[in-house]
Amino acid sequence: MEDQMDIPQHEVRWRRMLLSDFELVSRIEHRAFLSPTHPYFQPYSRQQFEKLLRERFVFGFVLYLGECVLAYSICKFSQEDTFIYRIAVDPDHQRTGVGDLLVQLIKASVKGSGRHDVLTVVPADLLVVQLFFRSMGFNALRPRESDLIEFIWLYPPSRMETEAFHAIIKNAY
Repeated sequence: MEDQMDIPQHEVRWRRMLLSDFELVSRIEHRAFLSPTHPYFQPYSRQQFEKLLRERFVFGFVLYLGECVLAYSICKFSQEDTFIYRIAVDPDHQRTGVGDLLVQLIKASVKGSGRHDVLTVVPADLLVVQLFFRSMGFNALRPRESDLIEFIWLYPPSRMETEAFHAIIKNAY
Protein backbone atom coordinates (compact mmCIF):
# COMPACT_ATOMS: atom_id res chain seq x y z
CA MET A 1 0.00 0.00 0.00
CA GLU A 2 1.32 3.43 -0.93
CA ASP A 3 1.25 6.59 1.15
CA GLN A 4 -0.85 9.57 0.12
CA MET A 5 2.29 11.41 -0.95
CA ASP A 6 3.28 8.64 -3.39
CA ILE A 7 0.49 9.61 -5.83
CA PRO A 8 1.06 13.07 -7.34
CA GLN A 9 -2.61 14.16 -7.40
CA HIS A 10 -1.92 16.96 -9.91
CA GLU A 11 -0.71 14.36 -12.44
CA VAL A 12 -3.73 12.07 -12.11
CA ARG A 13 -6.07 12.39 -15.12
CA TRP A 14 -9.76 11.56 -15.63
CA ARG A 15 -11.41 10.45 -18.84
CA ARG A 16 -14.16 8.28 -20.27
CA MET A 17 -13.45 4.57 -20.10
CA LEU A 18 -12.18 3.06 -23.36
CA LEU A 19 -12.45 -0.52 -24.57
CA SER A 20 -8.68 -0.71 -24.23
CA ASP A 21 -9.08 -0.04 -20.47
CA PHE A 22 -11.07 -3.20 -19.91
CA GLU A 23 -8.16 -5.44 -18.87
CA LEU A 24 -6.91 -2.91 -16.29
CA VAL A 25 -10.43 -2.18 -15.03
CA SER A 26 -11.15 -5.90 -14.83
CA ARG A 27 -7.99 -6.38 -12.76
CA ILE A 28 -9.16 -3.68 -10.32
CA GLU A 29 -12.65 -5.19 -10.30
CA HIS A 30 -11.37 -8.66 -9.39
CA ARG A 31 -9.04 -7.35 -6.71
CA ALA A 32 -11.39 -4.76 -5.16
CA PHE A 33 -14.65 -6.74 -5.23
CA LEU A 34 -13.45 -9.96 -3.76
CA SER A 35 -15.69 -11.27 -1.00
CA PRO A 36 -16.83 -14.89 -1.16
CA THR A 37 -19.78 -14.21 1.16
CA HIS A 38 -21.12 -10.82 0.10
CA PRO A 39 -23.34 -10.63 -3.01
CA TYR A 40 -22.55 -6.92 -3.54
CA PHE A 41 -18.82 -7.53 -3.56
CA GLN A 42 -18.67 -9.92 -6.48
CA PRO A 43 -16.61 -8.95 -9.52
CA TYR A 44 -18.49 -8.12 -12.72
CA SER A 45 -17.79 -10.28 -15.74
CA ARG A 46 -16.88 -8.73 -19.09
CA GLN A 47 -20.45 -9.42 -20.25
CA GLN A 48 -21.89 -7.60 -17.22
CA PHE A 49 -19.62 -4.60 -17.87
CA GLU A 50 -20.54 -4.48 -21.54
CA LYS A 51 -24.26 -4.84 -20.84
CA LEU A 52 -24.19 -2.06 -18.25
CA LEU A 53 -22.11 0.28 -20.42
CA ARG A 54 -24.51 -0.23 -23.36
CA GLU A 55 -27.40 1.19 -21.32
CA ARG A 56 -28.55 4.64 -22.28
CA PHE A 57 -26.82 7.46 -20.39
CA VAL A 58 -24.41 5.07 -18.61
CA PHE A 59 -20.74 5.94 -18.81
CA GLY A 60 -17.54 4.56 -17.37
CA PHE A 61 -14.73 6.82 -16.22
CA VAL A 62 -11.16 6.07 -15.22
CA LEU A 63 -8.56 7.90 -13.18
CA TYR A 64 -5.13 7.16 -14.52
CA LEU A 65 -1.52 8.10 -14.00
CA GLY A 66 0.64 7.47 -17.03
CA GLU A 67 -0.41 4.05 -18.32
CA CYS A 68 -1.77 2.90 -14.94
CA VAL A 69 -5.51 2.93 -14.26
CA LEU A 70 -5.86 3.77 -10.56
CA ALA A 71 -9.65 3.73 -10.20
CA TYR A 72 -12.86 3.65 -12.18
CA SER A 73 -16.52 4.47 -11.85
CA ILE A 74 -19.66 3.61 -13.76
CA CYS A 75 -22.41 6.21 -13.55
CA LYS A 76 -25.83 6.79 -15.05
CA PHE A 77 -26.69 10.37 -15.87
CA SER A 78 -30.27 11.56 -16.14
CA GLN A 79 -31.67 15.08 -16.42
CA GLU A 80 -32.21 15.29 -12.67
CA ASP A 81 -29.44 13.27 -11.10
CA THR A 82 -26.46 10.98 -11.39
CA PHE A 83 -26.40 7.46 -9.98
CA ILE A 84 -23.07 5.84 -9.14
CA TYR A 85 -23.44 2.16 -10.05
CA ARG A 86 -19.90 1.16 -9.34
CA ILE A 87 -16.76 2.77 -8.01
CA ALA A 88 -13.49 1.03 -7.26
CA VAL A 89 -9.89 1.92 -6.51
CA ASP A 90 -7.04 -0.46 -7.20
CA PRO A 91 -6.15 -1.95 -3.80
CA ASP A 92 -2.52 -0.88 -4.37
CA HIS A 93 -3.72 2.74 -4.45
CA GLN A 94 -6.41 2.72 -1.77
CA ARG A 95 -6.06 5.26 1.04
CA THR A 96 -4.07 7.59 -1.20
CA GLY A 97 -6.87 10.06 -1.95
CA VAL A 98 -7.66 8.55 -5.36
CA GLY A 99 -11.20 7.50 -4.35
CA ASP A 100 -11.85 10.97 -2.90
CA LEU A 101 -10.62 12.54 -6.13
CA LEU A 102 -12.86 10.30 -8.24
CA VAL A 103 -15.97 11.19 -6.23
CA GLN A 104 -15.03 14.90 -6.30
CA LEU A 105 -14.76 14.75 -10.10
CA ILE A 106 -18.15 13.02 -10.38
CA LYS A 107 -19.71 15.66 -8.10
CA ALA A 108 -18.07 18.47 -10.11
CA SER A 109 -19.34 17.05 -13.42
CA VAL A 110 -22.85 16.86 -11.99
CA LYS A 111 -22.72 20.43 -10.71
CA GLY A 112 -21.28 21.68 -14.00
CA SER A 113 -24.05 20.02 -16.01
CA GLY A 114 -26.92 21.51 -14.05
CA ARG A 115 -27.93 18.23 -12.42
CA HIS A 116 -28.58 18.33 -8.73
CA ASP A 117 -28.10 15.01 -6.99
CA VAL A 118 -25.59 12.20 -6.88
CA LEU A 119 -27.02 8.92 -5.60
CA THR A 120 -25.62 5.52 -4.73
CA VAL A 121 -26.77 2.46 -2.83
CA VAL A 122 -24.64 0.78 -0.18
CA PRO A 123 -25.59 -2.37 1.74
CA ALA A 124 -26.00 -1.77 5.48
CA ASP A 125 -23.27 -4.23 6.40
CA LEU A 126 -20.58 -2.46 4.33
CA LEU A 127 -19.69 0.06 7.00
CA VAL A 128 -16.34 1.03 5.44
CA VAL A 129 -18.07 1.99 2.18
CA GLN A 130 -20.78 3.89 4.08
CA LEU A 131 -18.14 5.80 6.04
CA PHE A 132 -16.35 6.65 2.79
CA PHE A 133 -19.50 8.17 1.25
CA ARG A 134 -20.33 9.98 4.51
CA SER A 135 -16.81 11.48 4.48
CA MET A 136 -17.50 12.73 0.92
CA GLY A 137 -20.60 14.67 2.05
CA PHE A 138 -23.28 12.09 1.26
CA ASN A 139 -26.11 11.43 3.71
CA ALA A 140 -28.05 8.20 4.12
CA LEU A 141 -31.71 8.77 3.30
CA ARG A 142 -33.35 5.60 4.49
CA PRO A 143 -32.93 1.89 4.22
CA ARG A 144 -34.46 0.07 1.29
CA GLU A 145 -35.68 -3.41 2.09
CA SER A 146 -34.13 -6.19 0.04
CA ASP A 147 -32.29 -9.40 0.81
CA LEU A 148 -29.85 -7.11 2.60
CA ILE A 149 -30.90 -3.70 3.84
CA GLU A 150 -29.33 -1.11 1.58
CA PHE A 151 -28.90 2.54 2.38
CA ILE A 152 -29.48 5.04 -0.37
CA TRP A 153 -26.96 7.86 -0.21
CA LEU A 154 -27.58 11.33 -1.56
CA TYR A 155 -25.34 14.30 -2.26
CA PRO A 156 -26.11 17.12 -1.65
CA PRO A 157 -28.87 16.36 0.81
CA SER A 158 -31.82 18.69 1.28
CA ARG A 159 -35.26 18.13 2.74
CA MET A 160 -37.14 18.84 -0.49
CA GLU A 161 -34.88 16.64 -2.61
CA THR A 162 -34.97 13.90 0.01
CA GLU A 163 -38.79 13.87 0.03
CA ALA A 164 -38.91 13.83 -3.78
CA PHE A 165 -36.43 10.99 -3.92
CA HIS A 166 -38.44 9.00 -1.37
CA ALA A 167 -41.48 9.37 -3.62
CA ILE A 168 -39.49 8.19 -6.65
CA ILE A 169 -38.12 5.16 -4.81
CA LYS A 170 -41.54 4.30 -3.38
CA ASN A 171 -43.02 4.27 -6.89
CA ALA A 172 -40.06 2.36 -8.37
CA TYR A 173 -40.12 -0.51 -5.90
